Amino acid sequence: MSTYTPVSKPVTLALLTVSLSTLCLGGPSLPDRPFNVIWNVPSRSCKTKFGVDLNLGQYDIIVNPGEAFMGPYISLFYERKLGMCPCYHEYHLDQAIHGGLPQTVDLSDHKEKVADDIARIVPDADYQGLGVIDWESWRPLYERNWAKKDIYRKQSEELVQSRHPDLSKKEVKAKAKEEYETAARAMMEETLDLVKSLRPGGFWGFYLFPDSYNSPGSIRSRKGKTYGCPQKVKDQNDRLDWLWEGSTGLYPSVYVTYMFKNMVNTEQFVRGRVNEAFRVMDSRQGQDIPIYPYMWLRYANE
Repeated sequence: MSTYTPVSKPVTLALLTVSLSTLCLGGPSLPDRPFNVIWNVPSRSCKTKFGVDLNLGQYDIIVNPGEAFMGPYISLFYERKLGMCPCYHEYHLDQAIHGGLPQTVDLSDHKEKVADDIARIVPDADYQGLGVIDWESWRPLYERNWAKKDIYRKQSEELVQSRHPDLSKKEVKAKAKEEYETAARAMMEETLDLVKSLRPGGFWGFYLFPDSYNSPGSIRSRKGKTYGCPQKVKDQNDRLDWLWEGSTGLYPSVYVTYMFKNMVNTEQFVRGRVNEAFRVMDSRQGQDIPIYPYMWLRYANE
């Protein structure tokens, strides 16, 4: 298996959420309080290699034993760590992994590997920590696959065209979108259903969801004046109601990059993303679920 590392890695997260009432079945559970800070940084080597003890407990930060990246409080799964997530290689777009597209994956094979991965990485059947699935190569809504992700639209259309050469360009695009979104939903939804059945005490969800697309660059491109989630994005997020219903935790990103260094609207940016997470959480038919916005420790991107 070739090595693969996403460009954007979650490095730490904080909980801004409703309080939880959970039934403790076994294993360590997260404190039942309105605000938690949970460490999701692979910092074990700070002490073992450099003798630096971060002593996170003095700041009331929850951390896995030994500052392990995967453990009883949080486990984060990159694309190669859970199942058979299809994608195109980030730096070699002609290289398809597991078929490249959600439409080409055998869900039975995928779920079999998910079950094996969960058993190996999260052996405690009573796991009560955060289960964060970090699949960033593609997005479940067709129109959100822009820039490098446009390959998922192009390949979806080529797939339809190869099977239906008689269709018009407009018909190809419409069918490609339908097939892609149906397959993407099935993959994400069935993955959530499976991990919840295997580790029902965990808080399962996808990193970066929901997104508000309210970064400075996005605002400039649409000539917007506020950092609130745009109505168009809210409408798109409403089409992901199946994802909010299937999740037992929400993990949006509130990374503040160098673009905010001299901006007075940083708070509005963060508030806009957190507010959208609460909005989709409130739209669920089931009980409230925790919201854990991912934050990072630096301003610079590199």
